[in-house]
Amino acid sequence: MTKKIFFSLIVVVNGIFGYSQNNLRDLTAKNEKAIFSIFTYDDFGVPSGSGTGFFINSNGIGISNFHVLVNASKAIIKTNNKKSYKVVEILESNSDADLIKFRVENSENISFPFLNLKNTGVNKGEDIFVIGNPHGFESTVSEGIISSIREVDGYEKVIQITAPISPGSSGSPVMTMDGNVIGVATFQYKEGQNLNFAVSANMISKLNPINKNLTASNNSNFIVINERCQDNSELVLNSLEFKDYETVLNFSFTNVSMGYGEYMLIWSKMNTTDETFFIQDLKTMEKYYAKNSSIGSSRENGTTVALGETKRFKIIFPPIPKTVTRMNIMEGISSSWNFMDLDLSKYLNIENQETENYDVQFALTKLENKEFKNAQRLLSDKVETDKSSHSTYNVMGILSYLMDNNYDALNYLSKAIEINPRNDIYYFNRYRVYLEKKQDYDKALEDISYAIRNRPNQGDYYQHRAYVYMIKKDWKKAKSDLDLAINFMGENWQLLKLRGNCKTWLNDMNGACSDWNDSYRLSNYTDSELKSTIKKYCK
Repeated sequence: MTKKIFFSLIVVVNGIFGYSQNNLRDLTAKNEKAIFSIFTYDDFGVPSGSGTGFFINSNGIGISNFHVLVNASKAIIKTNNKKSYKVVEILESNSDADLIKFRVENSENISFPFLNLKNTGVNKGEDIFVIGNPHGFESTVSEGIISSIREVDGYEKVIQITAPISPGSSGSPVMTMDGNVIGVATFQYKEGQNLNFAVSANMISKLNPINKNLTASNNSNFIVINERCQDNSELVLNSLEFKDYETVLNFSFTNVSMGYGEYMLIWSKMNTTDETFFIQDLKTMEKYYAKNSSIGSSRENGTTVALGETKRFKIIFPPIPKTVTRMNIMEGISSSWNFMDLDLSKYLNIENQETENYDVQFALTKLENKEFKNAQRLLSDKVETDKSSHSTYNVMGILSYLMDNNYDALNYLSKAIEINPRNDIYYFNRYRVYLEKKQDYDKALEDISYAIRNRPNQGDYYQHRAYVYMIKKDWKKAKSDLDLAINFMGENWQLLKLRGNCKTWLNDMNGACSDWNDSYRLSNYTDSELKSTIKKYCK
């Protein structure tokens, strides 16, 4: 008798559990069709944020968080079936409740799947589920319960839930097990566990009218591009602007090379056909040369970009006909800042924007304000979905270095090298960590040598390897590398001074004095230490 009762209980429990799981699976398959990712862009064409939203009717009216769309100049959504649509109008909002209602373009009169709102009461302990796009992982389902219902100024009722809300999940629908929406995921307390909150769905009916058109979405005079330079991935062409009196290219550049110390200089020369930016119409082959820029025009007045920083800038051209749709964009004839065979027709419709690398580009915008941790979190999410992204690992290594986390810096840079062993910058960056942070001179020497092997005409690499040889007191090899550095980079007072120092250890005092005298002259006779050395050792 006891065994029969026990067996019956197992059957009942398993039946309930199976029903619950099947019910959630069916609800997810149905409701996720109405839920979408949101990608926003600012007035420079740069990715400015992402989130989640959902349709509340079949005509393309959507709901999300106010903070997701409030500052967007342009926005698109991507649905569960990978279709993309422009956001064309903000209809209503409430900043206090962090809610916004908007309309997507629906020129084909599509009947969109949508979710029903539940305005009746909800109870503590009730099961709920959330479908969102945390960290770019689309259509992620999480379960939980309603742990509390709170009164909060501006929000009226806020529903505390145990289902996690991560960046990218902002605006996700919170649903009960009948599939109806009771709230919109909005924020979390990072200090606590399972302290996640949604504003009640009741607030959707209390939004304030705005009727703001996102006209830039339909503006063919402003084309969002966001392409990385093939030969120099630190450079991104964000957008192109056609104006009556000029044409403007909007770029951003991120310093992810330790080869320049704490900062590097960028500039754009004018009035020289060999080094000035030009746009070439690939139909007529006509060239349009830049007339101005927002960065320095030479090395002497270059614009500084700190290590790990992103800098935006503009290159300005005479007005170019909008009929130019296929072009080369080149900085003179020998620079690596080039975008070849660029087909503008790919970018005319913003809904065709490639969003695979959106998180990487958004992370780089965080570096404008030195938000290293936020940038690294976004990049970590990227490599979770694309473990072949060597440039992303390199940036993560730089950020770890800047945050004085040398263990992670070495791991990330090593991963970048493992994926792309032909990139000299990755070896150089790891060399700097070994040299400065770990004082592991053997590994530093190995990495700088690999950097030279991959790019043998980079003069400053020989200078850096000479430093390591000098530390190791291998004066002959140090002197040889300084010879090569001077050969590639020209006579430099610092290089000549170092080579003179090496020659003293090689018992070549005549050669040392010759280098020191040349160095003192090139320093404009300002190096008092060198003056004393020459006076003491040279006739």
